[in-house]
Amino acid sequence: MNINVGEDLTRPENILQIELPIIAQRQPMILDDPFYRGIVNLTESAMTIRIVARCSEKNRGAVERNLKREMRLLLTRYNIAPYTLQFPHVDDQVTKEDAKAKAELEKADEFLESQDESMSKLKGDDKE
Repeated sequence: MNINVGEDLTRPENILQIELPIIAQRQPMILDDPFYRGIVNLTESAMTIRIVARCSEKNRGAVERNLKREMRLLLTRYNIAPYTLQFPHVDDQVTKEDAKAKAELEKADEFLESQDESMSKLKGDDKE
């Protein structure tokens, strides 16, 4: 996961400490909580941090895609570059927007689950 080198590293680390257990609850194919492995690459413009999760081998691709999706949503939600929001933030609308965002996330999760189920039926696999 790439983060702008200008971002204070402690902020995403503190967010990950809170959010990684929540992601594990949302992603049942992850066997243990995902965990933060630190910075694996550093350039003039970005730092790459690694998030790892344990899963069964047959679910590896799905878990990788789902974890990338969760990280993208998390970085956008916390306005962390390069995934910053493309519109100004208005504090008095936060409650309404949070409820709307939660509903949109739940709808997107349902769609993602239906796609996973369809793929499992196609392969003849069962989730572990």
